[in-house]
Amino acid sequence: MIAARRLKPQKKYILPVLGCVFAYFTAVAGISYLLIQKGMLTVEDSFSFIFTTDGIPVFDFFYKLIPYPYFYLYPVLLILLVFFALLCACFARYRVRPFRYREQ
Repeated sequence: MIAARRLKPQKKYILPVLGCVFAYFTAVAGISYLLIQKGMLTVEDSFSFIFTTDGIPVFDFFYKLIPYPYFYLYPVLLILLVFFALLCACFARYRVRPFRYREQ
């Protein structure tokens, strides 16, 4: 979409996207926790980084900072906030073409 010059990253979408990422983390944590409590799932078989870091260095670092499952992922939200803000800043002067429907 950026290459077609139709859309670009915009500041107004940063907080909604971060809210969706937070909602995703929270939903996965809640559903996984319930399934683990019911015995239908184990932490090792959850295929989720909510309860385990799986040896990924960045997640291991976050887990050392905040040694609680789920909550250790909160710094990712801050990183995403900075990333999205920088991305929007990079495209601040990028001009998009208005979309017009062309009849064939």
